[in-house]
Amino acid sequence: VRVVEAFPDRPEIEYYVRKAKGANAPIRKLSELAQLLGYLQGLHGKDEGGWSAIVYVATRKMAERLAWALGRLGFRAEAYHAGLSDLNRGEVQQRFEDGETPIVVATKAFGMGIDKANVRAVVHFEPPESLEAYLQESGRAGRDGLPAHALLCHSAEDWRLLRYMARRWSYDESHVDALIEVLDAGGFWGYPEELLKEVNHLANEGRAEGDRWEVGLDELELILQRASGFGVLRYEYRPGRVAFLPGEGKWTAPSGLVAREGDRHLLDLARLGSGEEAERFARELYRRWRAGELKLLRFYQAAIEVELLDRRGKIRLRNWLRNYVRRAEERVERVKAYAEYGGCLREYLLGFLGADPSRCSSCSYADDAPPWQDGALDLPMEVIENAYRPEEALLGLFQWMEETWNSFGYEREFSGYGGAMITNVLLGRQFFWTGEGHRSVPPWLTRSPFFGRLVFVRPKEIEGLLQTLSERGFLEKRPYGSGATYRITDRGRARLKRLK
Repeated sequence: VRVVEAFPDRPEIEYYVRKAKGANAPIRKLSELAQLLGYLQGLHGKDEGGWSAIVYVATRKMAERLAWALGRLGFRAEAYHAGLSDLNRGEVQQRFEDGETPIVVATKAFGMGIDKANVRAVVHFEPPESLEAYLQESGRAGRDGLPAHALLCHSAEDWRLLRYMARRWSYDESHVDALIEVLDAGGFWGYPEELLKEVNHLANEGRAEGDRWEVGLDELELILQRASGFGVLRYEYRPGRVAFLPGEGKWTAPSGLVAREGDRHLLDLARLGSGEEAERFARELYRRWRAGELKLLRFYQAAIEVELLDRRGKIRLRNWLRNYVRRAEERVERVKAYAEYGGCLREYLLGFLGADPSRCSSCSYADDAPPWQDGALDLPMEVIENAYRPEEALLGLFQWMEETWNSFGYEREFSGYGGAMITNVLLGRQFFWTGEGHRSVPPWLTRSPFFGRLVFVRPKEIEGLLQTLSERGFLEKRPYGSGATYRITDRGRARLKRLK
């Protein structure tokens, strides 16, 4: 059922579609986004209180990565997604509404209840799952009646991802059953990665290697969302790992919560008995930070609390799953048809709703050049690429490791670390598995400013970059046992200096 009145004619919004081609499609889309944001700054000045923008992405990892990249390009942006605790999400939303953070990079979890007047642009960095969602989300622009922009960016890879997301519920229902089995033991309180590991293990128990099907964190989030919607369970993200610097009062947390100590105090609130206790403790930390008793406060990994409510709701969930794939694929094709339409985009959207535009003062065509492509923001493509790629963080970690090692006064020179260790330091994982068994990150590396810096990057990308940088002479690769170690070269130091 479509309610046309819910999406009135919005002539103040200009709609644009931009297609990014080739292997560097994300870089090209980031360039388009940076041009638009620079254009808005030129129109409204660098006082971000006069304008704001919402950028929608498909996954939480992309939300974190894009906010990080925009920050490196000089924009003030924050990520918002369901993987943040209530406290974190509330703070991001409040800073956005107050004008302190002009740009929010968000999954579809953001926007309900938002009625900010000066949103000058809503950008879909990746296509949404449906045209209904696109109309609702793009409609958050220009609510003050002044000109605004709605931009949809897309690439061939985006459509492959969307089709995959539409079909991913077609796997058997063993993951839902596995989740319920985990919760039967008294619910779950801990980190999403731990819950994911348990669910995948139970779902694939007894299966041959070729028949295994493992879901990721985004799929787990969808399972939780749907199961919650059908009354099967209740879940909530809570504060988990927290870093702070004591202020003048030298306040310290109870020793049982301190995971590591150094310049930073790193706490693991998942050690508390429940999510409610963690939430109360986090609010006390926040109060002390506001009062100046803490110099720094950073919530950098959320925990999750899940409670089983009614396993009988699983039947309703299964019925929904059986019809979901067909409907989802149809919705994706409608969005793709809009993105490839050659006529007036606004008329297309209103025609989809069965309505006629009152006038066509903001008629924009798929092949029209948008106004922000006049060179208002002169950023070379190399600068855009460096902001998006994790090369600087990787080289920075190697330089920091060597300098820190030398400061210890060891006679033996720093010989480097293997790819698995480097990858897990950048992903913020203290413990990990290799072919040689269980390993842990040395304490001095967990105190690195680079620990967890690239939590939003996939491990394979870091591993590939290690190989690329060694081939280009920025890293030295040395055989070690059955693998290799890496360390930075003089050429790599010079490259890092240029990147900074």
